[in-house]
Amino acid sequence: MSYAELAAQVAKAAEELIALAQVRAGQVLVVGCSTSEVLGSKIGTAGSEEPALAMFKSLQAVAAKHELFLAIQ
Repeated sequence: MSYAELAAQVAKAAEELIALAQVRAGQVLVVGCSTSEVLGSKIGTAGSEEPALAMFKSLQAVAAKHELFLAIQ
């Protein structure tokens, strides 16, 4: 999977979560994930900055669109 495809999937998932949870502007969107797991490996074994950056930029754009604060672990 390319990082563009990853970013698109992350954005879609965030949009679905925001809609289902009825999140309102000014609230906090909290995201916890493992880049290792995203890459198909065990947690903590294959972390990578590239997919992390792709996911962050995607989440940041969705959060800004909905006027949310973003917290990532």
